[in-house]
Amino acid sequence: MTLTTSADSEFLKNKVSDDAQHFLEKLFPEPKLNRALLVTPPDADNTIFNPEAASSGTYSNFPPYGLALLSNVLEDAGVECDILNLNHIILKTCHEGRIKTVNDFDAMWKNQLNAKIEEYQPDFIGVTCMFTMTYNSFKAVCKVIGQSGIPLVIGGVAVTNDIEMTLNEVPDAKITVLNEGELVLKDLVRAIRREVDVGALGQVIFSDGGKRYHLDEIRRPTGIEIDAIPNFDKIQVGELSRYGVVGSYQAFLPKETRVATSLSNRGCRGRCTFCSVRSFNGAGVRHRSINSILNELEILKNEHGINHIMWLDDDLFKDHPRAISLFNGMVRRNLNMTWDASNGVLAVSCVDDVIAA
Repeated sequence: MTLTTSADSEFLKNKVSDDAQHFLEKLFPEPKLNRALLVTPPDADNTIFNPEAASSGTYSNFPPYGLALLSNVLEDAGVECDILNLNHIILKTCHEGRIKTVNDFDAMWKNQLNAKIEEYQPDFIGVTCMFTMTYNSFKAVCKVIGQSGIPLVIGGVAVTNDIEMTLNEVPDAKITVLNEGELVLKDLVRAIRREVDVGALGQVIFSDGGKRYHLDEIRRPTGIEIDAIPNFDKIQVGELSRYGVVGSYQAFLPKETRVATSLSNRGCRGRCTFCSVRSFNGAGVRHRSINSILNELEILKNEHGINHIMWLDDDLFKDHPRAISLFNGMVRRNLNMTWDASNGVLAVSCVDDVIAA
């Protein structure tokens, strides 16, 4: 048995940081980062994609809400950013009758991706994977990006939940961001620019061929840091529900209803064994301010024509007075929006005053 002292642990941590620093400087020889591209893969790959079903508008077409938040982080750091939503492009072109077969499907997203890379010339490309349903499509997109030679950054719930399998099966990924990405992405930009050492980073893995450098300190954004409105202009939020389904209840709405998503808090007080929210977001619930949420809903309503919201929250009614204040605020601002909570609510919170609000 080998005993490791605290001094040994500190030495090993410093060694990992030094190796990761050298790798990052090799990956980005110039201390600059001007432009980033964030990509949402098609929800399905060519083994399960059905063009006929897609053209009928029955496939999901959720806004890439998380990428729209991360684009704010990048642009606040002075990095020009664009979002390529391949899932939306596929569903829209199916609706227009331009995809008839799975071969058309593959050719369409690959051509769109390569054309965007050629036109935009990003300094790095980030790809997200939310659900395991998207995993094979995610791998295919990463493989195409790998051929461009541009550094690939990956992240998302599915990536975080099975990081070993992901890194083994996505060898082109150079940087992996775990859990929520706002803080680490902000610091990653600073590290690329040599404003901070790599040792200042956490919840990130650098992959240099067969070598991996894991900086594993988890830092979760606070309530103040998550109090942000996504950049909806970058994700065509007003037209997504025209070509696919957002949430579980769109079929019950009037045909021309425009649907989007909103997230008022992160986390859940539940400890359900089948759910990954707690492992991804951590224990407890962090709230955005009511004013920020209402401002977001006004932007969706007035600038993008949205009149129905699917709440992304996993514990929407966690704080009863807050929930009541939110719904009363929607009435006071005359938003006249309907909503659903497709992710579910905890029955214990369905008390009379909350339901009345």
